[in-house]
Amino acid sequence: MIPLCVNTHKLRPQEKAPLRKRLGLPKDACVLLYAGRMSLPIGDWLPFVKMFAGLVRRNPRRKLVLVMCGTQEGKYADSLRGYARSLGIADKVRFEPDFPDEAKEHLIPAADVFVSVSDTVNEVFGLAPVEAMACGIPQVVSDWDGYRETVVQGETGFLVRTYWTGCDGDLTATGPLFGADYDHRCLGQSVATDMRGFAEFLECLITGGDLRARMGERSRARALELYSYAAVAKRYDELWTELEEIARNVALAPRAGNFEKPEYHKFFGHYASDRLDDGSPLRLAAQPGDAVAMIEALPDGPALGQSEIIDPGLAYAILSRAESLGGAGGPVTVGDLVRSSAAGNAAHPDRVLRHVMWLVKYGLLEPVRS
Repeated sequence: MIPLCVNTHKLRPQEKAPLRKRLGLPKDACVLLYAGRMSLPIGDWLPFVKMFAGLVRRNPRRKLVLVMCGTQEGKYADSLRGYARSLGIADKVRFEPDFPDEAKEHLIPAADVFVSVSDTVNEVFGLAPVEAMACGIPQVVSDWDGYRETVVQGETGFLVRTYWTGCDGDLTATGPLFGADYDHRCLGQSVATDMRGFAEFLECLITGGDLRARMGERSRARALELYSYAAVAKRYDELWTELEEIARNVALAPRAGNFEKPEYHKFFGHYASDRLDDGSPLRLAAQPGDAVAMIEALPDGPALGQSEIIDPGLAYAILSRAESLGGAGGPVTVGDLVRSSAAGNAAHPDRVLRHVMWLVKYGLLEPVRS
């Protein structure tokens, strides 16, 4: 397995003060940075923005700034801005929608911590954390596929637990009808990142300057060893020599075409830290009334008003079933919750299961850990 590479000459640690002056960032702030695409099929940042608002409230004496830069999907980026305003942190979140790629060498080393939330099967590697690594910036990212191949837990940064389950049985034929983007939006809303864990890791780095420095040094060393142009080119050279010998003994045969029916979880289920199944216990993480209020406060409703993906009525019904089945804060299994909710709503069980996972994603239901 050969990784992508980054320019470790241009992307390198630099003194923060002059960079921040140039970029208009406060010199005495702890700056959290995301650099990449801001698009719902790539990663849903609404739960993170909500978590960041809590982080700001719990650290009133610390100046925290979240910078989000890169290509932005218009409606989604506007919703993120509006959500930040509604949470009272508009002055703490800075958006850079037209961020030129060559400016990364100035912005990334100006940050204190790199953050990323990925919940898509499209993300097979994730170059942005490696770019932060090259600049000596610790990374806190979702424990999802390629990210766990690059970020070393407790050494260069932290990997945040993710949850997923097999909930794509009704999506095997939707891609050719509605496009792969539809499938990715549906699946992305069913992948949950533990935002409580995210906040705990960030607290460690926000309050620990020495820890940031140590992780930054280890990050730079790892980037030079594994992800520099020279390191990756050497591995391709070795692979070419190996494949050349193999190719001499391979006979090619034509293969018949077939209708594409993707089985997403079968092939990508290992991306997540933990799999939730029928017997996994969940519990309400908020009072039903508070949960309903939070759903209604989201920009344009759940999943930005895409009712074909997330139906608020079904989400409310699941919360109600969780309350009645689990009693006063007691657990209910995923299977019982799906079966009882599907029976009352004439919905495909996998669609109900994606709504259950969406409620986990937004912190309204939470897995009960043993």
